[in-house]
Amino acid sequence: MDVTDGGIIEIQKDCYFNTYCRVVAKQRINIGENSIFGSNVSLYDHDHDITDGVKHSINRYKIASVSIGSFVWCGTNVVITSGVKIEENCVIGANTVVTGSLTGNGVYTGCPAKLKRNLITD
Repeated sequence: MDVTDGGIIEIQKDCYFNTYCRVVAKQRINIGENSIFGSNVSLYDHDHDITDGVKHSINRYKIASVSIGSFVWCGTNVVITSGVKIEENCVIGANTVVTGSLTGNGVYTGCPAKLKRNLITD
């Protein structure tokens, strides 16, 4: 876990992170309770700014908070990019890249993440 430039990482109770997970916040990353992260999951609240007409720099970022609801399960090698909101009770399959927000009670896979099926809840 890495916090820079005054960023905040907030993790609720009973979360689990497997080996080699990377969570980096320049602004804010919130993770709800009972969420599970497989090996090599990466969460970033910032992306390098590659605006046309501007010289690229390692220190130029577009920053937007990330919010992950409760009971979210991220498989191995999932990447979650800036500005994403994942609602509660989602399963995100291995090797998925999440670039947009995900509605709750779903199974998502792919690059970018797409809904594969809805989860039935009690």
